[in-house]
Amino acid sequence: MHALTIDNPIGITVSHAHCNSHLPPPPPSPTDAPPPAPPPLAATALLLVLLLTASSLSAGSSLTNCNRTFNCGLLVEVFYPFTGSDRPAHCGQPEFLLSCDGCYPELTADSLTYHVLALDQTRQSLTLLRTDLYNTIARLQQYANTTLNSTIFTFASDNDGLTLFCKCSNSTNVNPDNLFSCEINGTETDNYHLIGAVPTDPILNGSGCNVSVTVPILRPAVTMLTAYGSTLREALMGGFEVNYTNPYEDKCVMCGGIGGERGFDLIREAHLYLC
Repeated sequence: MHALTIDNPIGITVSHAHCNSHLPPPPPSPTDAPPPAPPPLAATALLLVLLLTASSLSAGSSLTNCNRTFNCGLLVEVFYPFTGSDRPAHCGQPEFLLSCDGCYPELTADSLTYHVLALDQTRQSLTLLRTDLYNTIARLQQYANTTLNSTIFTFASDNDGLTLFCKCSNSTNVNPDNLFSCEINGTETDNYHLIGAVPTDPILNGSGCNVSVTVPILRPAVTMLTAYGSTLREALMGGFEVNYTNPYEDKCVMCGGIGGERGFDLIREAHLYLC
């Protein structure tokens, strides 16, 4: 018998039961009977499982096809909390919705779209690359810093900040190795990049530039860029790493541990657990 538990954002858990208990009512106890002894740990654990499995799911289609996985290019067998393609949207959180652009899995967050270069569901890590910086920096489409939902994603410690300054009025005092070419609206502009914290020097802090965009890159790419003559495009192509967390992971582990499936009610914005 299966149970559906809906966990809503304010922490209330509701169980929908569609069957009556077949247990007989407990016999009356004498008024002078001693209080019952506390249940042993094993009984408590069993009771928890029974609470999760005490009701049946009449609309079993609520988690239909949630045993399917997401597959795109080199990214295969991707499961909860991710969704996309053959894995329906109700099988995970909306923040983990993936799409497939040919051979490239993609994740959209805060109006920016990223190629998913790598995904490790054991370490809960992603390697991402902005699609508007893929294979070129000449088509930067959105002058937006790379930001993600901090309750779900955190930047890994193996990243460094890279700032792109575009449409600059003067770049004569900039290290030539930091210059890069970019056309904006068909016009060639002066552009340069800096790694790490932006200096206070008004010549180098981008105050003379119309656009500045911050993008994290991996530290090995920084080394290749600064010490071994790698190009800016090559450094950006390595992407950057983020770690992700599922706020409902504890409940999911408890339910999944007894053979359950997990999903998300997009209307109620609540998690579903079929245990």
